[in-house]
Amino acid sequence: MLKLRFQLLILTAVCLVGAMAAQEGPPGETGASKKNSVGKGKNPEGVPLRRQLPTSVQVERDLVYARYGDREVKLDLYLPRQPASAKIPCIVVIHGGGWRSGDKTRFAGQAAYLADKGFAAACIGYRLLPEVTFPAPIVDCKAAVRWVRANAARYGIDPERIGATGGSAGGHLTAMLATSHKVKELEGDGGNAGLSSRVQAAVAMATPAEMTRFAERSGVDPKLA
Repeated sequence: MLKLRFQLLILTAVCLVGAMAAQEGPPGETGASKKNSVGKGKNPEGVPLRRQLPTSVQVERDLVYARYGDREVKLDLYLPRQPASAKIPCIVVIHGGGWRSGDKTRFAGQAAYLADKGFAAACIGYRLLPEVTFPAPIVDCKAAVRWVRANAARYGIDPERIGATGGSAGGHLTAMLATSHKVKELEGDGGNAGLSSRVQAAVAMATPAEMTRFAERSGVDPKLA
């Protein structure tokens, strides 16, 4: 029952965040330019604009969650500023960009919204094409989940209530996280090998699922699909 309630909770929260993402605008848009685009210079109620951080939220930026030689992979962790009376759930937020572009700041506004509502939100970066090929992006995502578990006590996170969400390429990686926790070949060597990369809930948005067909339609090299 507790797990079902958590799944419903994260589904509700992430669906709200997903609706906001559609209104947020492109990654480079600042709060000022967004105000101009929505009319009358005002922020629509409830829509978190990028670069705005509620006073109720704190962020720890550029936390290294995985290392591959000299290569560091980082996340930004959004947390409620007021300590909770109980451990809080965490949502791993995975950006899109066709596996080739984007970064961990893409959903900063949504992560701040989640933290304001009592969640922890880990916005992760991951290695992109052409620096790497499959399965490196999902290997990174799994390393991020393990990092959250390894550091749960430090940040007041419940290690048994970790969810994931993402859109487009991030949705694909979210779906892979949700369905591949028993696939050892995808775990990689990003750290915290003794911990599980399993997520207890997942919301995958605008997700490419049939990768061969997607590659054919988009012109992506099928070998990378």
